[in-house]
Amino acid sequence: MTALRTALVAVLLVPLTACGSGSGSDKDGDDFRSTPYYRVLYDEDASPRDVVSVASGPQRVEIARDGSALALFGIQDQEGGEESKTVWRLLDPEGKVVREDFAPQFTEAAMAGNTFFLVDSEADFTKPPRVTMIDPDGQTQRLRTGPEVESAAQGDVVVGTGEVQAVLRPGPRTVNPLAASQDSGQRQVDTSTGRLATLVQPDAGGVSVTLDPGGSVPITPAKGHYPMQLLAAQGTVALTLGDDMSAKATTEVWGGRGTGETAGIRRIGTLKQVHDPSAAIASDGSILVGDTETGWYRAAPTEGGFSAFDLPGQTDDVQSSGSLLVATASGLGANERGKSYVSDDAGDSWSRLDLGPGAP
Repeated sequence: MTALRTALVAVLLVPLTACGSGSGSDKDGDDFRSTPYYRVLYDEDASPRDVVSVASGPQRVEIARDGSALALFGIQDQEGGEESKTVWRLLDPEGKVVREDFAPQFTEAAMAGNTFFLVDSEADFTKPPRVTMIDPDGQTQRLRTGPEVESAAQGDVVVGTGEVQAVLRPGPRTVNPLAASQDSGQRQVDTSTGRLATLVQPDAGGVSVTLDPGGSVPITPAKGHYPMQLLAAQGTVALTLGDDMSAKATTEVWGGRGTGETAGIRRIGTLKQVHDPSAAIASDGSILVGDTETGWYRAAPTEGGFSAFDLPGQTDDVQSSGSLLVATASGLGANERGKSYVSDDAGDSWSRLDLGPGAP
């Protein structure tokens, strides 16, 4: 597990303007521009290494089975400007930087099998996302679009946030659009089984999750709640719902685990004062839900209720990468930096994650 110090990939959306372009306002006299973070942000000649060296932490980390890793770092104007920069960094199994470069606008990271990919969903919302494969030596290759498919297969990864979602197929190295289904929204596939989960929201009202293979599970949200995040991994399917517009925001969690027609999906419980939740599924199938301010909680998909889930160091966010969990400090300010950690036992223990020179 020495290779676990590498890492990233992405299901992250970071709004980017062209690297090096200004926000359009002259802030040379403002004090905040004198900090290293903002000097790099507004420096047209800043290098990818410069960005990594001031970022508070990685935005997303993916770690392959051989220990190699892809990490996505981003910085942006937190004083109201539009300037931002995003960088991807590839590390080999020994933790050495293979290549780092600027990422396109609105980039996500993904991993399929032992291979890393960059996903650009914003290039054209009406078409399948542009997906670029990163070879072990850091070379990149644009994947071709394959024929439309009705369902997913084992090993597939759902990509895309636009009108056309697709499955990334690592074998033939294609991006295959998923056939549109009436009233369908978010889609996720459990790579371990190939089971496709689809969130269905008819205009007439009502929410359900459809499983393929499987059946449809009606969801009855609490008053004022709407679907937020759908997940499928490690045999577990989960859906968070909430109302982040309320001062007394709550997050509702539905989930289930198993191979049955509905995977036993049911309401697990409600978390109070979780305003902007993120969620992940651990290797044991447990559901992790939390935010940067309130903290994190764990729920077993076959039981009710939640227990506190402690994160290491100053970290405030957790992501799943294959069978691993990665804890990062994503909620820190522009002049704060936090170390990252990785766990291979569903969060029972954590090890320091080394993402190379300049990374916190």
